[in-house]
Amino acid sequence: MPKGADVVGLLRRNRYDLAVVGGGTAGLTAAWHAAQRGLSVLLIEGALQPGGQIATVGQIEGMPGIALSGPEFAASLLADGRNAGIRLLMAEVSAIETAHEGFALHHGGDFVLAHNVVLATGGRSRSLGVIGETEFQGRGVAHCATCDGPLCRGRDIAVIGGGDAALQEALLLSAYARTVTVVIRGRARARRHYLERAETRANLRFEWDSTVTGIRGADGVEAISLRHADGRESELECFAIFPRIGCMPNSEIAGGMVDKTPDGYIRTGAGLETRTAGLFAIGAVRDGFPGDLVEAAAEGAAVARSVAGRARHSYSRFNGGNQQ
Repeated sequence: MPKGADVVGLLRRNRYDLAVVGGGTAGLTAAWHAAQRGLSVLLIEGALQPGGQIATVGQIEGMPGIALSGPEFAASLLADGRNAGIRLLMAEVSAIETAHEGFALHHGGDFVLAHNVVLATGGRSRSLGVIGETEFQGRGVAHCATCDGPLCRGRDIAVIGGGDAALQEALLLSAYARTVTVVIRGRARARRHYLERAETRANLRFEWDSTVTGIRGADGVEAISLRHADGRESELECFAIFPRIGCMPNSEIAGGMVDKTPDGYIRTGAGLETRTAGLFAIGAVRDGFPGDLVEAAAEGAAVARSVAGRARHSYSRFNGGNQQ
């Protein structure tokens, strides 16, 4: 980081009231509410298109009055944010450190400064941990139904998992695939209306009490090996496999600035603040996040209130960030 007089100019030019890392529902909502409260806001997103997990969902459910697809909903949130004055930086944050009465967020050999940071980095799909999973990533092991569903038209595919995300994925894919087999290790955790809808799809079936033990193929996925609760082993031929067995938090960039659970989820206190003053966490990266779209939006609004309250009582000699 520059020293001496060079730092003064950088502070005036690059300092924001708030930097939000992650452009999913929670992050976009936090950025919009903070901008509405008069804060200068920088939204940093490493993906090619903001939206996070919601951008991979077919039809939005659980948000009354919204009849949009996931990508449409994400695009609407982003447009509202830009209209509110949010600056968008498409970059991958590699590290965060305390600096100059706030934080320095490093990306691609450069950095930006902010008085407050909200981590809304979400999570990544939990690995099955079986032979063939790494080998066939992008060649049959897929993680986005809206992206890869059309490529599965007329094929036999498998979805792994028994939660809401798995059933949503299976229902969306059933519009393309010849057959969709949902492999569930134990009991289904998905809400009843997803299960009821699945039962009405003639090309959707369940493989209960079963665990994936391997993935095989040549140029792409050809089959998965299953172990059943009664000890039997079988093979299910399929063109693609969509694992949906939960997620792991993307909390690495917080380093030692936060307390985490053994699984890596960030612990927060009052106002969704971590143990480092001015550093907040919301959404799927946070310990205790309920998981629904409504809760993601609610946490975004709540953290914006917390940041705005903190801003009123600190760094009054600064003018905030320059919206360049």
